[in-house]
Amino acid sequence: MDLSPLLFGGEALAPRRLFWECWGQKAARDGDWKLICVASDHNDGALFNLAEDAAEETDLSADHPERAVAMRCALEKWCTDVSTGATQQPE
Repeated sequence: MDLSPLLFGGEALAPRRLFWECWGQKAARDGDWKLICVASDHNDGALFNLAEDAAEETDLSADHPERAVAMRCALEKWCTDVSTGATQQPE
């Protein structure tokens, strides 16, 4: 990603979803919203509004089920896309 326009007074970068995975934990960020999924929890993840809860203390997935499901689906699609054809780590 070229950040030079932002650094040199050009247009701001367009908002985009972010995804990551590390040691059995997966997360998605979409604007102020963040979904965290921990493999050992066997649930659909915890949803946080970072603008109102930067410490990620209050799970809002029950209050915003549509957003939680949409973010979970996008996260799973990303995981599938990035793992397709990838070399798996040895056990």
